[in-house]
Amino acid sequence: MTIAVLLVLALQQTATQAPPRPPTTTQPGGATPAQPRRATPISATLEIRVVDRSGRPVADAHVVADGPTPREATSEADGTVSFKTLTAGTYRVRAEAPGFVALEKEIAIKSGAPSPVLISLAAAPRPSEPEPKKEPPPPPAPAPAAATAAPAGEPRALSIPDLAERHPHRVRRYDGPDAPNLY
Repeated sequence: MTIAVLLVLALQQTATQAPPRPPTTTQPGGATPAQPRRATPISATLEIRVVDRSGRPVADAHVVADGPTPREATSEADGTVSFKTLTAGTYRVRAEAPGFVALEKEIAIKSGAPSPVLISLAAAPRPSEPEPKKEPPPPPAPAPAAATAAPAGEPRALSIPDLAERHPHRVRRYDGPDAPNLY
């Protein structure tokens, strides 16, 4: 068991030590070799043209290029923006203008010739006009009070033949061949 612990400690010690440096050789004449040159970033140009859906240029659009060399600018009257001396790489370009929906694109640019990019903005939907406030309808008029007559006397039952005899002008008589047979 102690051998295993010693082996683990020895491995940990070797892992934490710095790797050995290669020996430096001298060139004839006693000069040391030149250090390798670091690659300098190569610059690129990004040309952006902002238009609406019909192809007309959008002036005064705010354009932001976010990437290795972030930049931002406002488009000219012809809708163009030019970012020069950018480091080659991938950029997220965002264009926004009043009255339009903002648009983002991811663009990879390389060194050399300018990279032309066309950004077509869609018109923003018009906000719907708020409906005028409708006042609640007036409450319905109260129903007229039902006329209730006070009973004049006591209720009584009356037969139809008795009613016909007492009030002959209110009862219609069915005499003749078309009269229904009620009995």
